[in-house]
Amino acid sequence: MPDNKLFHKPLKIRVRGEFACFTRPELSVERCSYPFITPSAARGILETVYHHKDFRWSIFQISLLKPISWYNCSTSEVSQWIRPNLIKTAIESHSSLCTDTSKMRQIRHNRILFDVDYVITAYMAIKPSHVRRFNARLDEHIKEFRERVSLGDCIRQPTFGQSDYIAFFETVNPAIRPIHENADFGYVLHDFQLIKHKRIPIFFHAVMKDGKIKVPPYPGLES
Repeated sequence: MPDNKLFHKPLKIRVRGEFACFTRPELSVERCSYPFITPSAARGILETVYHHKDFRWSIFQISLLKPISWYNCSTSEVSQWIRPNLIKTAIESHSSLCTDTSKMRQIRHNRILFDVDYVITAYMAIKPSHVRRFNARLDEHIKEFRERVSLGDCIRQPTFGQSDYIAFFETVNPAIRPIHENADFGYVLHDFQLIKHKRIPIFFHAVMKDGKIKVPPYPGLES
């Protein structure tokens, strides 16, 4: 159980979808997904459902409700985009702007996940200096989150790693159980930490026992 000075009541949400891709940061050309949703991606989904300046979501556990299934595909993408300053200039000058993408096309191979279904267990985590103010509104935050999950309300549509892979969320049914599988996934991306204005990836050793993966606290919350 995390330190109760930084973490509060655990909350759960079920997320599922047809496809998902949680890209490994060490692979810059071809996309190859981690075998399960990363804590940073899970946090991103929670933030699309409910976000407040008083706290930051901290993932405590990820449960897999379906076995890991892989899907290989190829996508045709452009290697360049129109720069924003060119768009602004075209608007201000009332001139047309176009680009020929036929020479910018490139084929990328993807190894993604298929038919994913997870239960995310998380905490509303804060820094010690904000505990008193946050505790005064803790019940309000929890109630608001649960209502939004039950109604399907979100700030924006959550996705599984890429905008093409829609994530659907719902309240967790107490009767559902994770898969009965064990695995050692080695080091997996935990999240990014801002150090001297640079986003530094933080990793953790991911071990699945009976379909559940324990996630250590985000290191930035301890300061």
